[in-house]
Amino acid sequence: QLKKEMEERRHAEKILQQSEDRYRNFMESAPIGLCIVDLEGGIQYVNRKIEEESGWRRDELIGKNGFAVGFFDDETMQLLMERLDARLKGAPPMILNIPVFCKNGKKLWVEVMTTILMEDGRPAGVQLVFVDNTDRVNAVKALIDSEKRYRAIFENVVSGMAILDEDTTISVANAEFVKITGYSRLEMEDKKSWTEIVAKDDVEKMKGYHRIRRIDHNLPPRSYEFQLIDKDGQIKNVYLGISMIPGTKKSIASIVDVTELRKTEEALRKSEE
Repeated sequence: QLKKEMEERRHAEKILQQSEDRYRNFMESAPIGLCIVDLEGGIQYVNRKIEEESGWRRDELIGKNGFAVGFFDDETMQLLMERLDARLKGAPPMILNIPVFCKNGKKLWVEVMTTILMEDGRPAGVQLVFVDNTDRVNAVKALIDSEKRYRAIFENVVSGMAILDEDTTISVANAEFVKITGYSRLEMEDKKSWTEIVAKDDVEKMKGYHRIRRIDHNLPPRSYEFQLIDKDGQIKNVYLGISMIPGTKKSIASIVDVTELRKTEEALRKSEE
């Protein structure tokens, strides 16, 4: 009976060891960073991914306070401590996007989520899951910088510029376009059709160009002159340059008010006669 009990115990220990090895291998080979800390912030476990990404060796981290190692700046530490306190009080999990500093000083952006570890029905520690998000954060930052740069160019060019939808709606207009037409952005963007500010004699011709341009952008002229009616009802001679935005049904138009130029030319012609 004793021998049988010992064999059963060894078998149970073997199964337990196999289970432990399986989960340890899973945590060690996981493509995300895994860290376990106690309720005081002491680091109990980090997996291989954290070692590889951070440059910190396991023996430099285990037993140390996770908030004092140098992973986080003061603002991030405060945020994490507040979130930990909230989680212990029953707040739902939340994904945070935070900066983490490697041993060599390099900054990574990671998404981190916390899970409270329970023991005998009481919180015993916290598991932190880190996902490297640096490339996406940098890509978004570059996109924002690029948008700011092009928006600055769009706003400050000397000609009026507007983006026109397929249904002829003016979706975006710059300051000079507002100045030429007399309509505010609030009155114009996503509300007014460009056909409403074109003189009657030019509307049908330009609507035809607009339609054909979306079939083959090379067919209609890319620049020409037309008459524009501003908010006050004044007729202006306007020189237009227009092209399609690649991959869309939208077009971008650039206009220059040449009314005074045409008046000067007419005065010169009469003077010459």
